[in-house]
Amino acid sequence: MPRSANATGSPNNRQTALVTPQEGLVSADYSLVRAARRFVPKGLVTVSVGEGGFPLAFGEVRDISESGACMVTDFVLQRGRTLHLEFNVNDRLSLETDAQIAWSGEGKDWQGDVVGAVLQGVEFTNLPEALREQLRALFISGAFDLAPMCGERSNPFQELLDELQPALNQLAVKVSPS
Repeated sequence: MPRSANATGSPNNRQTALVTPQEGLVSADYSLVRAARRFVPKGLVTVSVGEGGFPLAFGEVRDISESGACMVTDFVLQRGRTLHLEFNVNDRLSLETDAQIAWSGEGKDWQGDVVGAVLQGVEFTNLPEALREQLRALFISGAFDLAPMCGERSNPFQELLDELQPALNQLAVKVSPS
């Protein structure tokens, strides 16, 4: 059935309209398909976005891989646009490459209100092998954590449980019958 068609059931069932999502800004889970494992910086990694030698946006890297990155910026960038990125990892290291905007979405708070930040997903284009090697070295340097895979979502309860697990195991040993 086409996405825009109506699905009807018995007279007791409500009609459900399925519609095609609109192009443009989206709010969705962008971690469904990954070309490479993502890494989350332990410290602040900033990014400046430019085009034709002019700055367009500034932001922070949320996660990064050998194939692309997710960044939080201060400006909505059009999907498909090719830009120049400069990542500032620390005082001594910056990495520059070109990338294409794969998706863009406004950041929302717990009530669904826009908070002013924009999430941008970029795919690196023509990444030189030397830069790819620098990224690999960074990922294993201890400056980044491995991001969870799809389905490995962390939630506050699970984080608390993981933190308490050693104490719970000790308590279980003390109270278990011998």
